Amino acid sequence: MQMMRSVFTALAIVSVSATAVSPTPSGGSVSGNVTYTGTPAKQKVIDMSKEPSCAKEHATPLTAESVVTGPNNSLENVVVYISAGVPDESAPSQAVKLEQKGCQYIPHLVTFQVNQTLEIVNDDQTSDSLEK
Repeated sequence: MQMMRSVFTALAIVSVSATAVSPTPSGGSVSGNVTYTGTPAKQKVIDMSKEPSCAKEHATPLTAESVVTGPNNSLENVVVYISAGVPDESAPSQAVKLEQKGCQYIPHLVTFQVNQTLEIVNDDQTSDSLEK
């Protein structure tokens, strides 16, 4: 079980720090499914008691999304980082948007290229999410 937690932690770290690469006309693309074996760790409930306005936003308590699973033992929010072999190209002009709504970040995971704009928007009364 400890080994599985380490693997899930590593996947979470990789997905947060990775960058997406778009297919180019002269290149190819990568696709596939990432799955796990065993039982995933139980999601930790986020304690929002220090920020009552956040707690009121949700009928059921939010859980940390360090590992998100789907059907057929699939993992969600996984990013594959390609470190070499991709031709240099300009970053997309469209900004990637990360929003804090209901005291959570939506989407949970964003990818963007070097020199691409990241727009962070906070629609909450609080200045930051409680999940640390």
